[in-house]
Amino acid sequence: MTQNKVLFTGFKKAHERDMNSAFLLLNSLKKKNVFLFTNDKVRICQEIDELLNEEWDSIIMFGQKPVIKTLRIEVCAKGEETVIDTNYDLSNIKSILDGHDIDFKVSKNAGNSYCNWAYFHVLREVQNRELKTKVLFIHVPYINNFMNMKEVGNLLKNGEIFFRR
Repeated sequence: MTQNKVLFTGFKKAHERDMNSAFLLLNSLKKKNVFLFTNDKVRICQEIDELLNEEWDSIIMFGQKPVIKTLRIEVCAKGEETVIDTNYDLSNIKSILDGHDIDFKVSKNAGNSYCNWAYFHVLREVQNRELKTKVLFIHVPYINNFMNMKEVGNLLKNGEIFFRR
C-alpha cells in the first residue's frame, strides 16, 4: 500500500476554554500534517494559498456543527453564486464508517460561515490550479453529542479511513 500525503485541517479555538470537537479530534492525532485555520475569512484565503504551494494527495477538512448528532460528509460548498462539488470518492469512507458502526449522513449544506468559506475556497483553488488533490469536508457534532469521537480518532490515527484505496 502506498502512503498518501494527507493534510487534515480544522479551525483554531475561538477561546482557550472552547471545547470544539473538531479541534479536539485533530489535536488527538499529534501529526505534523494538521493545519488549523484562523477564524478570519481574509486570512483563511491567504492560508489556503500557502498550503496549496505544497503537493497533497488529499485535504480532509473538519469543522464543528452545533445542531447535528452524527458526522456530516459535506459533498459541496457554496460561494459566489456557485456550487462546487467535492472531487473525493466517497465510497471508501462510507464503507469504512458503516463497517465501524459510525453514524454519518451525506450533506449538501456546509453551512454559511467559516467551514463553507474555507471548503469553497480550497475546492476552487484546487480547480483553478488544476491540482490532483482530493478535498473533503466533514462536520463533527458538539463533543457532548459525538458518541464516536474515540472510534473516529482511531481511524484517523491509523490512516485506515483516508489512506486505503
